[in-house]
Amino acid sequence: MSEYTVYNLEVQASGLVVEVELGGARVYFEGRGGQRFTQKKLNPWLLDGQNVLEARLGAPEAQAGGRRAAAAERYFRTRLIRLRAGQDWPEPEDELFTYEWNPAKAPLPDEGMVTVLEHELALGPVHGRWAWQDARPYTDADRPDVLALVGAVHQALAARELEGVLARFAVQNDEVARALGGTKAELAGDLREFLASLFASEDWRMAPLAPETLGLVPSAGGKLVEVVGPDGGAPLVGRGGEGELELGLTVSRLAAGWTIVR
Repeated sequence: MSEYTVYNLEVQASGLVVEVELGGARVYFEGRGGQRFTQKKLNPWLLDGQNVLEARLGAPEAQAGGRRAAAAERYFRTRLIRLRAGQDWPEPEDELFTYEWNPAKAPLPDEGMVTVLEHELALGPVHGRWAWQDARPYTDADRPDVLALVGAVHQALAARELEGVLARFAVQNDEVARALGGTKAELAGDLREFLASLFASEDWRMAPLAPETLGLVPSAGGKLVEVVGPDGGAPLVGRGGEGELELGLTVSRLAAGWTIVR
């Protein structure tokens, strides 16, 4: 990868349902109230110009045989860190903002979610326009077509069809490479190497796919659709040898049809 500036979102949370969006696109979600410490590169989601970072919180439902987290156990903190080209560690001025939830100022509702953070990032031109920005918004009538795409990827993975899988990720590889200062060939090569190592295992298997159990979560006005498994995790899971695949999918309706974009 060539030199680039990375914008890194850090989330610490416990006992809460947490949803974070950037420019309307869902970039982080925790639905069970687990204790989390996560860092995620926001570059592939940044829009040229203004970017609004929003965070919403809610109380998770009690798990079977369990309980909701007590108020004292609920915690949410997030910050945005910039790491510029040539830096091994951010300087104080590279911590662009920090937010820590105060339940007295933003109490949780009895049901649903409450917006606790809306923060504008004025970054100017960043990585250019993404294909999904011109996508046709999702409607419920599109569900069969989205599931057909997921099924095709699952089938190609199960059959070890390396080239077929790589072709499905062409748009994603192109845009993520642009966001991270690399090339499409580099990202495709990394994915090829990873999948080839899995496919070489004699016991390579994909977990069965039950389309009716998959969730489709629109964001960015329906221009992005995140596919989630029945437990809220990755919809495509496979194992072989000592390797494991947990593949998340975010798709958009582009001119060529439903396409993996992230």
